[in-house]
Amino acid sequence: MLGPLYKDERAGIKIAPPAGSRIISRAGLEVVSFVQDQKQWGGSIERIELNDPQTVEQYLQLTANDMSKTFSAVQILQSQKTTFDGKPAGRLTASMEGSAASAQGGGQPVQIAILRQQLLVQTAPKEYMVLTLFSPLKDREMATRTVEAMIGSYEIMDATTLLKRRAA
Repeated sequence: MLGPLYKDERAGIKIAPPAGSRIISRAGLEVVSFVQDQKQWGGSIERIELNDPQTVEQYLQLTANDMSKTFSAVQILQSQKTTFDGKPAGRLTASMEGSAASAQGGGQPVQIAILRQQLLVQTAPKEYMVLTLFSPLKDREMATRTVEAMIGSYEIMDATTLLKRRAA
């Protein structure tokens, strides 16, 4: 279900992505992305810095509203406040329709049903770490089990502590 543990001390994260995923390390807001070509799954961990402080409930609503700007037929399946490693967090799951290139190439884009699952962890009043997994909606059961396992492997490490350890 999961692949090897990925660790990026500079970004302060550890996670095991879906088995068979390609890992794409990034600098900037998107810390890492992963793609499982065979299943057509993909996801990322992003560091989101907001202009103004937002509660988890406010950020969940903002994220849900933003989906409708990019995707059609958005249905929120889960939106709930929770905690993650003692930090305020939220879970957001939605189904939606998006466009994908035709398998034949050169043809009209086709509409596909997508499942988007997210864990949003508030790390500061104006900062969130967001874990996202996209999959075809038809894979909902397996993708849900996979994202639950990913969350179990996920760790947001304190960057200050890591820097102190390296300096010692």
